[in-house]
Amino acid sequence: IKLGGKLPKHLIGLYMYFHTRHVTLNVYLHGINHSESPQCPICKDTDKTINHFLFICPQYDHECHVLANALGHKATSIPFL
Repeated sequence: IKLGGKLPKHLIGLYMYFHTRHVTLNVYLHGINHSESPQCPICKDTDKTINHFLFICPQYDHECHVLANALGHKATSIPFL
């Protein structure tokens, strides 16, 4: 993947995390025995997945709103992001 000239270094890392799904969220951490539960500590009955983190969790409502304003309807599409 040629991203070097297009994205800042910190965003390249995030992109690679999302692309490989090796994100330090509870679902992944639980799968490698680094978290007791795959669930979101805020929502309790929902797994903390990439989709939950980016679009659903009330802990990140403000950030989700900023993302939606910046990207419009595509802000809810993980493949687009």
